[in-house]
Amino acid sequence: MSGETNWDRWQTWELVSPPSRPSARHLAFCKRHLLSIDRDRPVAVLGSTIEYRILLGRLGFKSVYVIDKSADFKGRSDQFLPKEFLHREQFVHANWIDALDRQRSQFACILSDLTIGNLEFQVQPDYLEIISTALSPGGLFVDKWLHMGGKRYTIDSIDRRYAISSVDVASANDFNCRAVFTSELVDNLGRVDARAIYAALSDCLKSHGARMIMTLCAEIVTPPAGIWYYGPASRTTAIAYAKLFRSEAKAVEPKGSPYYSNASMVVSKPARRSMK
Repeated sequence: MSGETNWDRWQTWELVSPPSRPSARHLAFCKRHLLSIDRDRPVAVLGSTIEYRILLGRLGFKSVYVIDKSADFKGRSDQFLPKEFLHREQFVHANWIDALDRQRSQFACILSDLTIGNLEFQVQPDYLEIISTALSPGGLFVDKWLHMGGKRYTIDSIDRRYAISSVDVASANDFNCRAVFTSELVDNLGRVDARAIYAALSDCLKSHGARMIMTLCAEIVTPPAGIWYYGPASRTTAIAYAKLFRSEAKAVEPKGSPYYSNASMVVSKPARRSMK
């Protein structure tokens, strides 16, 4: 899986804001479905997502598996959790595919926030199938994912939008979602390659404001070395998703969200059909 983002080097994750992280709205949606799960049953968080771990701790889950191949990133995330929540967690230091493949039919719930784009397109269907087999009968997959099913932002619209915006962290996060992850450049490149996208934007953006916000975004929200696998090939992943899981509930991004029409939070159960 070459070209993955190195999460060990990510030093400014606390400055990233929703919808690139779970929002209060996303967490309220999750909570409604987690309330039906026995607190003694094991659940898993893919990655070290702080918000999910705090929610599970507050709800009283006693066996929370945090699966992350980056011990450094997990360690930095730990500082945001109460110690009593950390004591209920088990850290699995491994990549998601290997870890879940060893845990067949184990988890009452698996929570994911924008994880699938960390894996190359050809691996994504297998990843979803392994998640489905790691869930116990009736288990829930709670997943926010960037399905890329909506419209892309044009360079001109991005330039106009940020020409008069304040140069601050909020604008940098909004720019990240629109220009880096869901602009027409993603379709042109076939994936989210931050370095290539910043280079293209540098050539195309005309306004001083947009260029300043782009610089701030690269410094604190999405470093140039980042690569994620979202783009036209996400359609194939969406087909695999529909075959492997049966949707129980969905929360689409509202119109004001920079990910509107391109991302959803979905609660699913395995369809128990193998793709192979």
